[in-house]
Amino acid sequence: MLEHLKAGHRLERPLDTPEDMYSMMTECWKEEPSDRPTFSVICDRLTGRVHTPNRPPPPLPQPSVYENRSSRHGYDVMKSSEG
Repeated sequence: MLEHLKAGHRLERPLDTPEDMYSMMTECWKEEPSDRPTFSVICDRLTGRVHTPNRPPPPLPQPSVYENRSSRHGYDVMKSSEG
């Protein structure tokens, strides 16, 4: 793995990762630490993303649906409808 990284190979941009986020990720992977963004710079960029009105919000996680199932032992058992 180390040789792979030394050869310059990096994770490709995941399909659900915006270009600007992937660009920041690749900046963080630069070999020379002084070429990487500081934590403060990263925080500023991420804060800017949160307050960008033209960017759609991320999808909300789907809630789990549970139902009460009667138990032979006299108490309710929660069973997920997800499987």
